This record gives sequence, C-alpha cells and structure tokens, in this order.
Amino acid sequence: MQLSASTRRGVARATGRPQLAPWRELRPELVERWQPGEHVSIFGPTGRGKTTVALALVEQRDPVVVIVSKRRDSLIGKLAARGWQTVGSADELRRRRRGSFVSRYFNAPDEPRRIVLWTSPPGSIRARRHEQAEQVRRALDWLYASGRWTVVLDEALYVAKNLRLAEELEVVWHEGRSSGLSLVACSQRPSWLPKSAYSAPTYLVMFSTADPDDLKRLADIGGGLNTRELRREIQLLGHYEFVLAAPREQPPVILRSKVEG
Repeated sequence: MQLSASTRRGVARATGRPQLAPWRELRPELVERWQPGEHVSIFGPTGRGKTTVALALVEQRDPVVVIVSKRRDSLIGKLAARGWQTVGSADELRRRRRGSFVSRYFNAPDEPRRIVLWTSPPGSIRARRHEQAEQVRRALDWLYASGRWTVVLDEALYVAKNLRLAEELEVVWHEGRSSGLSLVACSQRPSWLPKSAYSAPTYLVMFSTADPDDLKRLADIGGGLNTRELRREIQLLGHYEFVLAAPREQPPVILRSKVEG
C-alpha cells in the first residue's frame, strides 16, 4: 500500500507519536487498496467502535454478509433500517441470489446483496450452540466455495472457541485469497484467538486495552513492526482512537486514527 502524501504525514515521528490521521481521509484510501481475498482484523473492548469501523470498510463492497452471534443484538435492527436483509440459516443465505423481481423483469440494476446471518435457535445452551455452529459452518463452506464475498464476524472469538470453528476460520484466513473471500474479524479478546487472526490479515485495527495478555499479543504481531513502539501506541490511545497496522508493507506502516460518527 503506497499511501498518499497526506496520509503519510500520519507516520511522521516529529512529536514522538504518529499524528492523528483523519478517518474521513484514511477510510476511502484503505477501502480502495483493500483487495478481494485480503483480510482485516479489528480488536478492542466493547463500545470503542469496532463495529463502526467494520461497517464503514464494507459499505461499498458487494456482496457482504454479517454473521451475528449474540442472541439479542441492536445491530440487527440498525442494519435492517439501512436495507440489510436478515436470514436465519445457511439455506436461506444460499437462496439469496442476485437480482430482485424488479431487476429481472424491468431491466433495472441488480440490488446489492447485504445480508445478516443471525441464528437464534431455541432450546438449551448446548443445543443452541450446536445448531449455531452447524449453520455458521455451512454458511462459511458455501461462501468460501462461492468466492468474492466479504464476511464480517461480529465476535470472532465466539465463533472460533464457543462454536469450535477455529479450523474453518483458519482455512478462510490462509486460503481466502484463492477464492476472493475476505474476512473482517472483530474480537474483544485478541489473546485467545488463533495466531492466524494476526498473521493472515493485510490490515489490523487495534483499539486501546489494559489487559496485559491482549496487549502482549497485539504488540507481538511481527511483520517488521517495532514491538516496543506498537505497544506504546496502543497504551496511549484515547477512547475512540485506534492504531491501523499494515505489517506487510515495506516499510511496515503504523497509523493512528479515530472513529468518527
């Protein structure tokens, strides 16, 4: 990613820290350079802006599916108000073919596919998780085979650990480029995720954390990034600020920005 001159100024170390790169300028540049099959991981506590950043990144992508894990989530209503369709199973997801009645019969442009997969089966905790795991696994299999989709996980740790789908996520992280499948993985606890959540993504978005295990994992991303510098930047972040790291760049890039809106 060859950053523009205005964005490169955010990397300057004149004051000992990266200057704050405005999100309204950084986001369109990042969206343009983020290619199909490349992944993004977003880490941070609840309420810092993970979902806001994730949805901003996929706003211009098509098709997109957001996989929601929580039994109750205000995100469902917010996305529905913006025209997203909600499905409750992998079979329903597969049936959402491109082209509505209007577009097919009146020669109108295809409607973008923006879908929320929200599985909330009844029953005991064990039975519910079993059904959730089956639906998410089948959905990931189909999305991987279809290619060119962008998948947003609202809580990657829950999918990896509680639903026991870490192996499926590993395949997507390591083989997504071959099918054009991009994964945007959000998580509150980065230290408990598979290492592929750090090594595979092209871009990492990191909000502040006080947890020593999470901080150590975030600072040890590697890829030529300065561990001490990265750890310091994460610790110094304000409430809605985040670090954007591109460890594969030559030289590796560390930018500081802030959620807007």
